[in-house]
Amino acid sequence: MAKDLTDLKPVIDQMHTLLMNIEQLQERYQTLRDIVIEQLGDEGEGVIDGQTVATYKTFTARKFSTSWLKDTMPDVYEAGRREQTTTRFQLVTETRNA
Repeated sequence: MAKDLTDLKPVIDQMHTLLMNIEQLQERYQTLRDIVIEQLGDEGEGVIDGQTVATYKTFTARKFSTSWLKDTMPDVYEAGRREQTTTRFQLVTETRNA
C-alpha cells in the first residue's frame, strides 16, 4: 500500500519545478564553462584584474580495475565484496498508468 501524499501536492509540484530549473541552470553553466575553457586555451589559468578567476587542469589518476580482478580472479573478487545498504529518494517525473 502506497502512502497518500495528496496534502503534499504543492511541495511535490515545487520540487518538479526546481528540478527543471536545475537542469536548465546546469545546461547554461556548461555552455558558459565551455566558453571560458575555449578562451583559456593552453594557459590553464585565467585572470581578471590580476586575480585568478578560473583554472583548467588535466589530471591523471591510477585506479584499481575491479573488472580485471573479476575476470582474472573471480574467487578473490567475490571474497572481497561487501554488502552495503543505502537509501535513495526518487521524484517520479512521469505519471505511471496502473
